[in-house]
Amino acid sequence: MTPRAAAPSSRRERPPSAELRRDVRLLTTLLGDSVRDHGGPELFETVEAFRRAVIDRRQRPTPTRIAAVDRLVAGIDRTDGLRVARAFTAFFQLVNVAEDRQRVRELRAGGRGAVLPPLERAVEVTEVLTAHPTEAKRRSVVEHLWRIGELLDQLDDPRCAGRVRAELQRRLRVEVASLWLTDPVRRDAPTPLDEVRATMALFDRTIFTTLPRVVRSTGGAARLRWATWVGGDRDGNPLVTAAVTAEAAEIAREHVLRGYEAASRRIARSLSASDQDVRPSRALVGSLAGDALVFPDRSGELARTLPDAPHRRKLVLVAERLAATRSRQAAGYASPDAFRRDIETIRTSLRAGGAAMLADGELANLAAQADAFGFHLASIEIRQHSEVLQRALRTPDPAVDAMFRTIVEVQADLGEVACNHLIISFTRSADDVAAAYELARRVDPT
Repeated sequence: MTPRAAAPSSRRERPPSAELRRDVRLLTTLLGDSVRDHGGPELFETVEAFRRAVIDRRQRPTPTRIAAVDRLVAGIDRTDGLRVARAFTAFFQLVNVAEDRQRVRELRAGGRGAVLPPLERAVEVTEVLTAHPTEAKRRSVVEHLWRIGELLDQLDDPRCAGRVRAELQRRLRVEVASLWLTDPVRRDAPTPLDEVRATMALFDRTIFTTLPRVVRSTGGAARLRWATWVGGDRDGNPLVTAAVTAEAAEIAREHVLRGYEAASRRIARSLSASDQDVRPSRALVGSLAGDALVFPDRSGELARTLPDAPHRRKLVLVAERLAATRSRQAAGYASPDAFRRDIETIRTSLRAGGAAMLADGELANLAAQADAFGFHLASIEIRQHSEVLQRALRTPDPAVDAMFRTIVEVQADLGEVACNHLIISFTRSADDVAAAYELARRVDPT
């Protein structure tokens, strides 16, 4: 499948760059090879004939060319029609990947690395992840596309040559073939919890790692918060229940704690400053003494293996406490504030010892993540139709009561910020808001 230039439109469009054309040609050629290898030459010829006919129709939509496309469509049976549609789905997905990489290329060339401009005063920004219950794209497809984009990025490196380049090209060929061989649509409709887990993949991929860079680019003046409708949009998806909301909160809690633990262990491996060069503060020494009471065996082991690296020992014990928090052990953190205090104790000690660069590196990123995500990751926003609330006010509704009880329980577990917004859709008057307050008081009079 090799693209052909389309006829110019009436709008003034910037012609695609040579790099973009190169990437599109590479990816679509690899896709064509996969279609031929795994679908057979006849399917490949059908796809190519259809592609050429559609391009011709777009360039000059004459009756003859329109009829030619219609004849091709009429001549494709159901089985081949599904495979042709699948080929074009993969085709456009790969073109989108190439366009995304070109956008990154242009941003890098222009030196526009900062996500936000420097700010003169502090601002707080809340990003909201909206729910898409009809999204059927499989996570495996998304991950193939991510890896294809990464491989394109590596092939862009001018130092990439010889065997290294050949290996990257081989891996790219494998990823494109895997994309073609993966059914792009789920067999079963995604559940709300499937969507929650897909959101966690997005969190891992971009949000968790990008947020510190955004905060740093603003000189620390931006405070970023995250909210989500996923798992709480009852008006948009009838399958969202109180139990789903509770499970969504638990999945997010588990996920963000795993992220902190992994980051703490990774940073600790590089935090090897000697106590002779960077003397620990009294607060850090005291904190380690407290950890020894909670984790006597692990603390003793670290004292033997890392006797001269107190900051590293402390961060390893932070990871241990995060693991205990995740499994709800008594040794875990009582709140995200306690976790943040431990990180700041390490950072303050490093600064006092003359190692401000270490304090303001990866540890600063972890502090920014802890500040933004807490132990809840994103505040679940409950969305309910005003008519449902009004009916529940007139006639007791167990589902609505369960919704409000879940809000109370999530707040008790993860803090008020974990679930503190109720969006009343199709609100007509103040009575709709009053109904929500009354229903909430029925469940929790306080």
